[in-house]
Formats: sequence, C-alpha cells, structure tokens
Amino acid sequence: MVAVALKGVLEKSIFFVLAEERLKDKLAAAAREKIAAAAREKQLQLERKRRAAAFLNMIRKDHPLGTDLPVIGDLTISWCYIFCMTS
Repeated sequence: MVAVALKGVLEKSIFFVLAEERLKDKLAAAAREKIAAAAREKQLQLERKRRAAAFLNMIRKDHPLGTDLPVIGDLTISWCYIFCMTS
C-alpha cells in the first residue's frame, strides 16, 4: 500500500517538475524574443537614419547652398518637410 502511495507522489512531483521546466522554457523564449525585437528595432532605426542622411546629402549635392530648391505646387521642398515626411 505504501509503495502505491509513494509511486503516486513521485508521479505527481515529476509532473510538476516537468511543468515548471516548460514554464521556465517559455519565459526564457519570451525574454529572448523581446531582446531580439529590440535589436531589430535598433537596426531598423539605424537603417532609416542612414537612408535619411544619404537622401539629405543627395539634396545638398544638387543644391549646395540650399537655394533654388525644387517647388511642387505651393510647397517648397525643404529639409524640414523631408524630415517630417520620413519620420
């Protein structure tokens, strides 16, 4: 009788240990995903910054003094307009 009761206790404790391990694995995976998402976001921000700098350099090369900027309708393209539209 004692052996049967002991067997049931051991089975329950193994079940709880395995459940605890699964929970730890899920939490660790979620933490890794959060870190990876932050790294992807940082990389995306750096890429946007690089593209914006390249675009502004292209504009400066075409219009070195910032004069004679292209006009679309009533809107003069300026660095502020470009920055606001790319943000």
